[in-house]
Amino acid sequence: MRILWFRLNFGRPKLFRAAPTQYCEICMECVLLTSCFKATARCKHSFCSPCMSSHITSSIGDGVVNVRCPALNCQARLDPLWCRELLSSKSFLRWCELLFESCVVGFPKCYCPNSNCREIIVDECGRSGKAKRFDCPICRRSGCFQCGSAWVEGHRCSRTLDEGLILLEHLADWKKWGRCPTCHMYVERRGGCNTIHCRCGTLFCYVCRQDRHRFSCSCTQEADWIPFGSRQPQR
Repeated sequence: MRILWFRLNFGRPKLFRAAPTQYCEICMECVLLTSCFKATARCKHSFCSPCMSSHITSSIGDGVVNVRCPALNCQARLDPLWCRELLSSKSFLRWCELLFESCVVGFPKCYCPNSNCREIIVDECGRSGKAKRFDCPICRRSGCFQCGSAWVEGHRCSRTLDEGLILLEHLADWKKWGRCPTCHMYVERRGGCNTIHCRCGTLFCYVCRQDRHRFSCSCTQEADWIPFGSRQPQR
């Protein structure tokens, strides 16, 4: 009886089911299914959590607002709340800031003059011809919405604003900066092709400043820099 009992309990090898795995298209390795993260609720693509975290973090660092699923030809946008568990608090907060800034592209805005704060200040009522004072909701520093400088007693910004714009235009001309045709932010190309992907989502040509979604151009890599708005769109 003891021999029979021993054979029944220890004589047969136990069968173990292998843990399910999935192929990650980013690192090209098979990883445990429990270590994978589904990109969005709108698509079926999944990747290993470290690769997804790196993809989102690097996109946020590049100023990309609408981070998309890394799968080839997939245009599904990632949801910050859906992906929050993959990000550090700093990266998640930066993503939220980028989304906020993209929502107020059409509104006049400036930044807090406090260099340790730099909170974005939005004017939802539109500009008037007079200088307007604001108090930063974060550091309580007062500033001028027209020129962005600190507000002092008797502040007048019309001359400061004009001189600042002139200096900025001269600097942009000297540095050969490009300017987005949508949000009018200056950008600098340090290499690569002429197509620039602005943080507001616009694709435009660095040479002629045309919106790639609306027009096509024949600018070459060696083309001379052309001031913003000086070339007529080619349809």
